[in-house]
Amino acid sequence: MIRSVVPGRRLVRGSSPFGAATVAGPHTSNVVRYLPLMATRNGFEDRVRHLSAGARWAQARETAWDQLAQETVRRAGRGSQLKGVIHEMAIRQKSNLTLEALLSGMRTDVTRSANARTVDLVTTQNRRVVERLQAKDCISDTCVRKVQGRVAAGQYRTARLVGTRETAEKFRDAGVTKPVRSSGVSSRSTTRAADNAGAKVPNSNLLFNNVMDIAGCAGKAGVTGGVLGAGAEALGSLKDLRTGRIDRAEYAQRVVVTGAKATVDSAVRSAVALGTKEAAKAVGRRAGAEGLKRFGGSNPGTAVAFGLAEQVVNTAHLIRGKIDGREYGIRSVQTAGSTGGAIGGAAAGAAIGSVVPGVGTVVGGVVGGLAGSLGGGGLGREI
Repeated sequence: MIRSVVPGRRLVRGSSPFGAATVAGPHTSNVVRYLPLMATRNGFEDRVRHLSAGARWAQARETAWDQLAQETVRRAGRGSQLKGVIHEMAIRQKSNLTLEALLSGMRTDVTRSANARTVDLVTTQNRRVVERLQAKDCISDTCVRKVQGRVAAGQYRTARLVGTRETAEKFRDAGVTKPVRSSGVSSRSTTRAADNAGAKVPNSNLLFNNVMDIAGCAGKAGVTGGVLGAGAEALGSLKDLRTGRIDRAEYAQRVVVTGAKATVDSAVRSAVALGTKEAAKAVGRRAGAEGLKRFGGSNPGTAVAFGLAEQVVNTAHLIRGKIDGREYGIRSVQTAGSTGGAIGGAAAGAAIGSVVPGVGTVVGGVVGGLAGSLGGGGLGREI
């Protein structure tokens, strides 16, 4: 008989606590897997407190950036311009995952050269070129002047300029005559990804840049966790409202309070985990330990950092008397299983994605990492 993940409930032989298999993106797969738990209040509270959906989103995002950076290193090496090539690869990834591209068969690929002067990416449909793109990730005055000169000389007349959010804004403010489309990617994210990959990033404010990017990611994780937490509480408490056990005011209070707790929980866990990664890199850089620096910026480093953040929360609950020693031990094994599963799953997923058309190492690594993390955590709980 399979033991249910909801305390106090058991399942009949052959049943599953997870329902039908569903294909979803990294932002939603965690929620889909636990939808059956959201029907019970106890199951939902356990989910929010111990497997924060917002923190899982942050881990998936970080895994995607780690995988993208490593793929870019294989293409262009660890030169000072790595962040610009990472931006090109991010544009390719985002373009190929849009609904329009998936339905129409459009495909965006980088050109053969990582240092192309005019065209960095080409979008095709039915073997016909739809558009050519020149990616830009620079916000210095020197860079702006160079681009203005190249535009005036007609160097980019056959390509559309696509910049990071900061680059597009800078070019528009500087009066660059050729329109610049924003890729939606932040220069802070490409800079931190390049630093994580071990490149010598020419940025005098590198630590500040990385801290601000971490803060932005933690904030988004908090919003994601809060929305999902409030929505799950709304579903979980709906039965109590319908049966009259609570009135509308208490129902609303439950939703607001749970959403607020989930927001803080997700943001704090994400900040602690990503801050741990940054600290490991800083220690490795200061001590001259290149291996530690590389590990801190890698996919295994991401999994370990989020595992440590989870263990910090478990330890705090033990100290405050919210859980006993036995439960602490169970959660510790569960965290270790989740961490190991994330590392192995990301590696396996990236390997599979590299040979499956339309998937790629980034999507494969993210899906594999999440599946391994969740599977390893569940196994740890059973042990």
